Amino acid sequence: MQAQQSDIKSGTDNTEMSMFSKDSIINISEPENPRQTERINGIQKELVSINTILQLIYMMFRIFALNKGVEFRYDTTLNDEEAEIVTDGRLLKTVFSSLIRNALMDTESGYISFGYMKKGDMLEFYVSNTGRGLSEYETKLLSSEFQLYKETKLPSVYNNEASLIECKIILKALGGNMTVSSDPWEGSVYYFTLPYQKTKTDLT
Repeated sequence: MQAQQSDIKSGTDNTEMSMFSKDSIINISEPENPRQTERINGIQKELVSINTILQLIYMMFRIFALNKGVEFRYDTTLNDEEAEIVTDGRLLKTVFSSLIRNALMDTESGYISFGYMKKGDMLEFYVSNTGRGLSEYETKLLSSEFQLYKETKLPSVYNNEASLIECKIILKALGGNMTVSSDPWEGSVYYFTLPYQKTKTDLT
């Protein structure tokens, strides 16, 4: 079991998923090894397939879930044509990858599921797990950090990894948002939104 957790966490020491400490927030844009980071010099929006991205994320992490004995599943609610939107696919994969890594580290049994649904002119995504969950204090603290952290500069990312606060910054830059719902020892659900934009003319 320890070896499996090490595999999941490999390469993540510079960007821990659960960042509740003040120091972590302050150092959010100061990676320990700048030479191994990639600076995001702006958002690169293009037409991307949400269904394809979810399938790729599933293929990336299913072996880790299988080795832990955790059920791993995803759900798509739009057909392939409807699921094409204009956004930065690389950053969307970074957010999904980071939230699922976090879920894998916290979940020892049960399931991890992810997917999306269309709500008006937005897509609402989710990553749900039956892990240890967050205490009421941790949930409030994380929500406060989401509200108080005013950094607008896109963070550096390495190996598709980002902290929860960095995910929030990325989603804000893409026109979305992120929230969390959690119960101790019952699990957590991270929700995030993106605009449902079908063409680049929708961006103006």
